[in-house]
Parts: sequence; structure tokens; C-alpha cells
Amino acid sequence: GGAIGGTTVGATSPSTGVFTTLTASGAVTFDGAVTLGNDAADTITISGTLASSFTMATSGASKISLSTAAASAPQTVTIPATTGTMVVVATAVTGVAAVAGTPTS
Repeated sequence: GGAIGGTTVGATSPSTGVFTTLTASGAVTFDGAVTLGNDAADTITISGTLASSFTMATSGASKISLSTAAASAPQTVTIPATTGTMVVVATAVTGVAAVAGTPTS
């Protein structure tokens, strides 16, 4: 254990502290609710490899899960900087010609 700014960290009992910068090396586990950033101007940078799926909780028991398929080569998916709805298809769509048609409704 030790102290930072007079706040005990990692002693024999859990403690809390307020830090402007926190750097850790090796594996880190956060239990409970974790908030990254507290303002729209905050920048959150993630480097390395992310898990292939994550789940966002919504109200009640509802949730939204995003996952990736196994890629055979590096892939880039770009989310447009516009307001709208992302279309989800139930079957695989391949090639530009498969999605280039004009909507009918």
C-alpha cells in the first residue's frame, strides 16, 4: 500500500481517492459501475485489442449487444456522422451491388 496526496491506496482495507491521472500496467479489473468521462468534451482513447462484443444496458431488463464476426483480414467499419437509423439485415449481404438498390418504401 501507499498514499497519494494523503489518501491511502491499496492498504489492508479498500479506500477511495480523487485523481486527475491514473496509470496502471498489467491487467486491471474494475468491479461495479465504471464511468469513463463526465463531460461531452472528454476524449476517451482505447488502444490495443477490444473484446469482440460488449453489451449496453438500457432501462429495465432491456439491453443492446454489439459483436463482431471473425474477420479473415483487417476490416474498417465507419459510422457516418449524421442522425438516422442504422439498418440491420437478417442475412449476409455481400458486395456493393447487393446494397446499391433504391429503397421501395
